[in-house]
Amino acid sequence: MKQVSFLRRMWTCLPGMLLIALTSTQVSAQVARRTLTNLLSTVEIGKEGACDKAGYPNILPDLVKLYLRKRSLLSSQLIGAASIAKVTRAQQATYQPYKGLSFLPNGATLPPFLPPTDSSKIYRITYLSGGQRLSGLVVVPDHSMANGMVVYDHGTQIAKDKGAPSHPSNEACMIITGLAGKGRMLAMPDYIGYGVNNGPHPYPLGVNNAPAGIDIIVAAHELAKEVNKIYPVGTALAVTGYSEGGGNSFWLARMIAEQKPDLMDSKLTMIAPMSGPYDMTGAMAHSLIVRQPVIIPWDLNQLITFLVRPMLVAYAAQGAADYSLSTTTSGLPSMLRSPVLEFVQGTPLPITTDTVNYGVGLMEKAVSAGYTLLNPNPSTLMQPGFVNALQTTDNRFPAIALWSVNDNISWVPKNADRVDVPTYITGILQDQIVPFAGANYPVPRGYTGGAAIFQQGNSQNLIASLREKSVGPSKVAWCGIDARQVPSTIMGKQVMLRINHLTGLPPVLTLAAKAIETGSIETLPTIPDPKP
Repeated sequence: MKQVSFLRRMWTCLPGMLLIALTSTQVSAQVARRTLTNLLSTVEIGKEGACDKAGYPNILPDLVKLYLRKRSLLSSQLIGAASIAKVTRAQQATYQPYKGLSFLPNGATLPPFLPPTDSSKIYRITYLSGGQRLSGLVVVPDHSMANGMVVYDHGTQIAKDKGAPSHPSNEACMIITGLAGKGRMLAMPDYIGYGVNNGPHPYPLGVNNAPAGIDIIVAAHELAKEVNKIYPVGTALAVTGYSEGGGNSFWLARMIAEQKPDLMDSKLTMIAPMSGPYDMTGAMAHSLIVRQPVIIPWDLNQLITFLVRPMLVAYAAQGAADYSLSTTTSGLPSMLRSPVLEFVQGTPLPITTDTVNYGVGLMEKAVSAGYTLLNPNPSTLMQPGFVNALQTTDNRFPAIALWSVNDNISWVPKNADRVDVPTYITGILQDQIVPFAGANYPVPRGYTGGAAIFQQGNSQNLIASLREKSVGPSKVAWCGIDARQVPSTIMGKQVMLRINHLTGLPPVLTLAAKAIETGSIETLPTIPDPKP
C-alpha cells in the first residue's frame, strides 16, 4: 500500500529518534544522521504524489525558450507530459488508501477524483513579478481550455529547489494528479526564495507571497498563446493552496478582487484554500507556544509533530526578521534563544544543501535548549519577550505587527464586481501543525481522531468572523476531515497511521477538487458552524 515505505522508514528510526530527543547534543552527528535520515526524508507535504511514480516528467527537457516582448513571461521549457492514462492511474493509486473509509460526518467517505478528459503538457517557466525573476510550473491542456485556470499555492518546503513546483516537486505532481486534464490550465508559483529566486522567503506572509500568484496568471496566459494557439483560455479562475499556500491563496483571491479587477479578463469563480494560516496573530501565534501533550514514543504522528515544530518556529522567526515593518527591530536575536539562534542565522530556510543535515542540526540545537520528548515545549526555543508578545498579541513587537497585517479572517470573499465568490475552506479537523479548529469545537459524530490540541483554530476563527458579518454557509462553507487512522502493512503486519498535516494533502484535495470541478459549494460536505 501507499503508506508502506513511509511507515517502514518511520518505524526503523524510532530508537534513534528517542535517543536524539531524550539525550543531549553529545549524540554525534553521525549517529543522528543514521537514525534520522529515513524520518526526515518523509517530512514533505505531497510526498504521496511522488513524481517518479506518476511518470509526469517523463521526457528529456526541451530547450529553454526565451521571450523578449512579453509583459511577464521570460522563458519556458517543456519538461513533461500528463497523459489521460497516467493521470488516471495516479488518481486511482492516490485514492486507494482512503477508499471506503469514513473521513466525514456521519460516516461519509471522501469523493473520488474526477477522471481527466484530456492530456496536458508540463512547462517550467520564469517570469517577472514585482521587479524580481521568479519561476513556476504551468500545465497546459492539449486541447480545450474553456474552463479557465486554477492557481495552486504550494505548502512550506525545506528544499529551495526540490521543494519548488518548477522542479517539479512531489507536491506539484500531486496537484497535477488531482486537477489536470479537465479543460483548464494549472499554474503554480514557486514564490520568492524558491526556484530561480535567491531572495529571502516571506514565510508565511500572504501579503508578500500573493503577487507571485497574480503575475504567474499573466505569464501562463502568455505561454498558452505560444503553445496552444487554437484554443482560447476561458475566463473562470479558481484559486487553491495547501498549508502556507492555503493562506497565500486566500490572500491571492483577495488581492485579485481588490487590486486586479481586469486581470487577463479572468473572473474568480471558486476559492478553495486548504489548511491555511489565516489567523496569524491568533491561532497560529498561539500554536507556536503551546506545549505538546505528553508524547507516546510509539505514536508516529506525535513524533512527526515533535520534529516539525522547531522548523516552524525557526522559519516563522526568520520570515518576521527578513520582512519586518520596523526599522529598529533587533531581528532574530529578539525572537530566538541560543543555540537555535546561531543555527538559524547560519542556515536560513529554504536550503539548497542536504535537508537531513538541516533537520539533524536543528534538532540537536533544540534539544540542547531544552526541547525534548519529556518537555515538548517550543517556547524553550524562544526569547521570553517574543513568547509574551505571542501570548498577548502585542503589536509593539515587530513580528506581531507584521503578522497582524497578514491576518485574513475578516475579508468577505467577493470578486471585483462585488459579487460573492463561492468559498470552501477545508483541512484536517485535528491538525497538529497548522490548527484548523480549536479544542472547544465539538467533534462531529463518527470522528475517531479526538479533539484538537490547540485552543484556537485558523479555519474556525475565519468562519466565526465571517458568520458575525452575516456571511452564511451558502457563501462560505467549511469542512475538516477526521484525522482517522489509515490501515497499512509494515513488515507483514497491519499498522495504523493517523492522517496528519504532512500526509493530509491527498484526502483534503479530494474536497477542494470537487469544489473546483462543480463550481459550487451547495452539495459539498460540511461540518457544523462554531458556536458564537
